[in-house]
Amino acid sequence: MKLTILDDAATTPTLFCWAGPIEPSVLDSWLKERAWVVPEDLKYLWSQTGGGDFFESETIFAPSSSLWADDSLDEVNRHQRNKGLPNRYVAFHSGLRFSAVDMTKGRYFFLDEDSFQVQQEFPALEKWYVEGVRPDFADRYSLTK
Repeated sequence: MKLTILDDAATTPTLFCWAGPIEPSVLDSWLKERAWVVPEDLKYLWSQTGGGDFFESETIFAPSSSLWADDSLDEVNRHQRNKGLPNRYVAFHSGLRFSAVDMTKGRYFFLDEDSFQVQQEFPALEKWYVEGVRPDFADRYSLTK
């Protein structure tokens, strides 16, 4: 599976700090325990990276890492659900914007972090990154293509 975020990480590794790969079967079991059904592209990103930080302000929440307790997928989602995040969403990213995937639609969203109102919608993780996140950083870090 081709993801530009992984290409960017390969060409500019100093801008990305990943938790480390997760065996797909381990990730599948972890998601099943939570009854979370997420798109294959997000599962692939997590299996390759384990989540982590990138650029100077962005975080993909980590499914099973103790490196960043505040960025634990479980903890973030527990906190966001307590604030009113609908159960159909899994929050997976924060930074300049707050992102969640809708488990019923398999689509990605920028949500207002207070009201959880949809601000922008993307059909796939690739579109979320290339059209939503990356443009804020492309010039600063000379990201091409």
